[in-house]
Amino acid sequence: MKKFWALLAAMMLICFFTACGSDDDDDEGDSDSNLSSDTGSADSTADTADSATDSTDSSSDNDSADTDSTDSGNTDSEADTEDENDGPTCICGPDGDDDDSDGILNGVEGCGDYDGDSIPNCMDPDSDGDGILDNQECPEQPCRDTDGDGAPDYMDRDSDNDGITDKDEKQKYGTDPLKKDTDGDGDDDLAEVAYGSDPLNDNDHIPAGIFYVVLPYQAPDDVTRTLTFSTKIEAIDVAIFFDDSGSMGDEQEKLRDEIKTSVIDVIAEKFKDNPNYAAFGVVKFGWEKPYSVRQTMTTSAELVKKGLDGFDNQGNELAIYSMYLAATGEAYNSRLLPCAMGQCGENITLFGMPIPLKPTTYNVAKADCSGADKLGTVGGLCMRQKSMPIFVVITDEKSDDCVSFGAPVTANTDCMFDVGAKELSIEASLGAMGGIGAKFIGIDSGFDDNGKATYSAGTKDKKGFFQTFATYTGSLDDKGNPFIYHTEKADGTGIGGNIAEAIDSLTTLIEMDITTAGMADPSQKCNDISAANFVVSSKTVSADPENGVSGQNDTTFFKIQQGTDVTFDVHFHNDFCLNTTNTWWEFEASVKVIGGQAAADGSIANGSYLSSRLVHVVIPEGTIR
Repeated sequence: MKKFWALLAAMMLICFFTACGSDDDDDEGDSDSNLSSDTGSADSTADTADSATDSTDSSSDNDSADTDSTDSGNTDSEADTEDENDGPTCICGPDGDDDDSDGILNGVEGCGDYDGDSIPNCMDPDSDGDGILDNQECPEQPCRDTDGDGAPDYMDRDSDNDGITDKDEKQKYGTDPLKKDTDGDGDDDLAEVAYGSDPLNDNDHIPAGIFYVVLPYQAPDDVTRTLTFSTKIEAIDVAIFFDDSGSMGDEQEKLRDEIKTSVIDVIAEKFKDNPNYAAFGVVKFGWEKPYSVRQTMTTSAELVKKGLDGFDNQGNELAIYSMYLAATGEAYNSRLLPCAMGQCGENITLFGMPIPLKPTTYNVAKADCSGADKLGTVGGLCMRQKSMPIFVVITDEKSDDCVSFGAPVTANTDCMFDVGAKELSIEASLGAMGGIGAKFIGIDSGFDDNGKATYSAGTKDKKGFFQTFATYTGSLDDKGNPFIYHTEKADGTGIGGNIAEAIDSLTTLIEMDITTAGMADPSQKCNDISAANFVVSSKTVSADPENGVSGQNDTTFFKIQQGTDVTFDVHFHNDFCLNTTNTWWEFEASVKVIGGQAAADGSIANGSYLSSRLVHVVIPEGTIR
């Protein structure tokens, strides 16, 4: 009722000056100057700006403009400008008054309307509209700012910044609007509401090992959680890339048999207590069928063995591009031209005779990993996010690598991208593998006609195919040697055990540098931005045992022995997800530890997944403040 009479009195006062003001300019100036003490008006800056503009309108107004420019109150010229622009007029009394009798002076509250109820703050006993009177939220001067965000509690709809409005804390949950954790059990009130525990009962809280963070939009501070991770690899996805060219005909059948018995069966037996640890997929590559996914990732030994069967006796080898497509899962539609004797195209000339050559065409659809039979969502083989991919390439030749259309060619040029084709490259394939943290094992089965190993797949050449991929992906043993092997016999036998040993070494013996990164399921997005972006940084804390690492900086543990537990302080922030609804949102994001070779600054560009911790991210409604 007090608010009503105050508002009515102010409106009558405005009507009085509008209807009954004197026509004398000096009297008008006096009347306006009586209002100049209202520096709490939100319009005072605009009025002064209007006056400054008016002072430049004509030289005949110079005297009055000069006088007006030193007066913080409304002037004649300002009033004229407001009339012309229908601008607002502050109806509060002098700054030293307290129109709403809440103990906060008009000059402090100002003429703004924070809660949008058409009543200025200086006349509104509940300025933020949270159901708690201003004199309760500001019982003494200076006014209280519980969460330290720069907004006093009487102008802050969430005084403790726990993600629940003060109104809901009072009326809906019964929690304390001045305490983020009402029951003192270590969990913020909104986190408990989201999880389903009682924020008023310290014996009913979020269980240890389940993590929630409450991230208001553009909050001034990060939220930090201390998380401990295992560096023991949780799972492996072994992708077998099998050369399907004609040169593999003699040894291919025995190679397939060795892989079935000495790799798939051995790995399955080794991890029989954890049947989901190892999964396998199969890709065959050649020329006529340059990229053929014979089996997406599966833990079924029988399915992957079946994927190895069959032989098409194709032309050249396109292993590099197959690894790119398997790592990315992209659609790819391009035509490649064959080259021979320094010529490229569908027809070349040899000794004056036309020789037809057969181009190849990629018609690869974007990978579909939506089926119930798919283990994961990563790449063309539907690999799992929480696994270490291991690409095993079996071939007897180096991989073809095409040149751009129209580029100079030599007798050693393999192929050429046709006009308009999207060009792939070794660099693109390495980048794609690095993006998913894939490791590399190379199996060379090449022999000459005399039964002598040829090593033509780049097995010994430091710049060769195999050596390049092993080095770049950090696929080196504890002595720095790459995981590259050659079959013992020309018939393809004598290699299976080496692959099994290499996989075991990759997952148990390699020392890696360790850091963290954000990760989220593709469905977890806000404003089309991945929930992984809520994870903004981390800081190393400790390793257990301490001698399990050789050292650490702020972001990275160095040369860690697999199995060592590492602890990070992980920082979360929300600068992209504004919740415009009237209830909270929840997302799932993971913090993963990745292992690889750190750069000089400690960053790891191509790390392999080791383990992760799931964090539930709760986004409060609106901007709250």
